[in-house]
Amino acid sequence: MCIVAEKGLVLHERLACLLRPTARDKILTYLKNCSGLQNGVPFTIPLDRNAMAEYLNMDRSALSRELSGMKKDGIIDYYKSTFRLFH
Repeated sequence: MCIVAEKGLVLHERLACLLRPTARDKILTYLKNCSGLQNGVPFTIPLDRNAMAEYLNMDRSALSRELSGMKKDGIIDYYKSTFRLFH
């Protein structure tokens, strides 16, 4: 029963990301889920760029472009798989 419940929670979190209207919203939702909503505290995500793009149903190039724009706008900072949220 626990395995089914955990699988349901994982699918619910992914659906929450996928239902967002813009790429930026999808990325922020995913990162907030991974961070535990702690602004300014660095955290590491378990996915590389390709896996993250697949998880969010985006092209990898679109994901990288949006991440760069978010970094330029001061919303996030990142190095490889380590992120910091300022939003």
